[in-house]
Amino acid sequence: MRLLRPALFFFVFVFVIGTASAVLAEKRVALVIGNGAYPSIGRLGNPPNDAKLMARTLRQLGFSVIERINVNQKNMKKAIKAFGDQLANAGKDAVGLFYYAGHGVQVGGTNYLIPVNVDIQDEGDVDIEAVSANTVQNGMAFAGNRLNIIIMDACRNNPFKRSFRSATRGLSRMDATKGTLIAYATSPGDVAADGKGKNSPYTQALSQALLTPGLTVERAFKKVRNSVVTVTKGKQVPWEASSLTGADFYFLPGSSKTAVVTPKPQLKPAPQQADIVAWQSIQNSSNLRDFETFMRAFPNSPFVGFARNRLSTLKKPQTASLPPPSSTGSMIRGLDFSVSTITPQMRRKYPNAEKENGLVITSVIPKGVSQDKGISEGDVIVEISQEAVTTIGHARSLVKKSIDAGRKRILLLLSKEGVLRFVAVRLNRK
Repeated sequence: MRLLRPALFFFVFVFVIGTASAVLAEKRVALVIGNGAYPSIGRLGNPPNDAKLMARTLRQLGFSVIERINVNQKNMKKAIKAFGDQLANAGKDAVGLFYYAGHGVQVGGTNYLIPVNVDIQDEGDVDIEAVSANTVQNGMAFAGNRLNIIIMDACRNNPFKRSFRSATRGLSRMDATKGTLIAYATSPGDVAADGKGKNSPYTQALSQALLTPGLTVERAFKKVRNSVVTVTKGKQVPWEASSLTGADFYFLPGSSKTAVVTPKPQLKPAPQQADIVAWQSIQNSSNLRDFETFMRAFPNSPFVGFARNRLSTLKKPQTASLPPPSSTGSMIRGLDFSVSTITPQMRRKYPNAEKENGLVITSVIPKGVSQDKGISEGDVIVEISQEAVTTIGHARSLVKKSIDAGRKRILLLLSKEGVLRFVAVRLNRK
């Protein structure tokens, strides 16, 4: 019996090592792009750093990486083509991964990745100047390999919203083709943080999660989500759309217990998705019952702490330190409407003011020039004479400067129901 024990141990050792090697035996191909040097729409500091971090991380995990930093449209498309060819040549068991950091916008429900050196004046230019995210997904699907992962840390605010008829935040949700997982830095329609440090909160957490042994791809992205939610205090919630089937995939196998391939497909989405959807639907609510119901329904959710804090805040009586909401606001000489700074009360009163920075219009003189231009109560003034305004004093000085210069009209950038538009308003010199 004693002689059998060493032989049995050797057999188990060989089996475990063989299993781990099998997990890493598939060919791994990645394309990593980081665009930040945008000369015409404003520089982003972190995307090139994020792309370099991801490229290093993926090489440690056995990926053959095509790395591109600050590339124009032609070179982006060339890289995507080369990536698709390499992935197709790697065989049906290969794993493909695409990572993009930089500006991204959605137009008509389609997501576009923005190369450097673009010349985009309105929505019609986007399809000409940018690269559709569908191009990437279609190329990966055409390769015919078993598993693909698309990661987009591109949910920053729309840099072209002033010239777009419909200024939609973030990216739209894409349907993942079979065998594909699509990961977003934040939930569809929302905006992700670029980060105050060298890397974005999302990519920093992603690199750490991928290098954690023994995590399936689904658990790795759940770890990322929990980390980002904690770091951003609930303001940013990463999101995934998955159609993965078949055996589990590990970026880095751990012990034999976690490295063994599970043949059962995942037939239904992970239960944590439900609490994310529920939290996003109530996070800005002022109804106490919404948060009480959430905590009862999802007692183990990472958002319970945020729900409890929000509930505590809502239960506190309003203090006298907050200025009372004004029905008339303050008049600005030269204009025929009154405005107010965007206080918490104003955000509750005017839904349009919740996601904008500026001055909210609290009343408009009937039958005046502003009303004729379609300006109404609840609209938000984002800019005056192409300068951002958040205080009434600044707004008054800009209007006075135009009057003193003898101008007859002043240009306002208004937000009405989330849509931005420029309006030229005639000044009243009386």
